[in-house]
Amino acid sequence: MPKNKIQKNEVISATLLTDRQYKSSVINNAFTDANKDRYKSITDLALEDLTGTAEAYKAGAIDSEQEVSEQIRIFLEEYAVNLINLLTSKKEEE
Repeated sequence: MPKNKIQKNEVISATLLTDRQYKSSVINNAFTDANKDRYKSITDLALEDLTGTAEAYKAGAIDSEQEVSEQIRIFLEEYAVNLINLLTSKKEEE
């Protein structure tokens, strides 16, 4: 493999690691120990919903990309509202 290709891959790996660390830091700073379980629950349910949408599309129960897009939009709105409610409840407790 050419040297410049290796360097490019190393930069991409470092960027992904830094991005992952940044996201972890934001999450850890936003959620207290008291509400991390609720955050995990919200995230797990969101992943389940998203997976269900993908499986429904794959199985043919959802037959258009437009319908998939709409289901994902609804899923993202619900996820955002749940996270905002969780963060808002944290601020009210302080």
